[in-house]
Amino acid sequence: MAINIGLMIWKEMKSKEITKGELSSRLNISRFTLDQILKLNTIETNLLMQISLALGTNLFEYYYHDIELKKLRTDARESIEDEVALLKTILEEKNRLLDLKDEMIKSQAKMIISYENLQKR
Repeated sequence: MAINIGLMIWKEMKSKEITKGELSSRLNISRFTLDQILKLNTIETNLLMQISLALGTNLFEYYYHDIELKKLRTDARESIEDEVALLKTILEEKNRLLDLKDEMIKSQAKMIISYENLQKR
């Protein structure tokens, strides 16, 4: 799916009521350079990131409409969710073991006190 970079940027500028002069100032480039960018068919990711930051929006979202990219994004999200679930399970087990350790320490302390009381008799 071909994405018109210039149109995408222009739509965001319009929706946020940002002029070419204001955006070029935020990007620290001339209006002529911005006009050239708005005519591009492709764009470097670094430049797209700078423009996204200047506009206060994630322009990379436009690319998520591509089916293959959606699948990658979904696969990545599922992988992260699986990892989070595993980490939660590990954390719960760790907390359970820490509670068990605390109980054991309390029990041993009671046994020591009992032993000491027996020796005093």
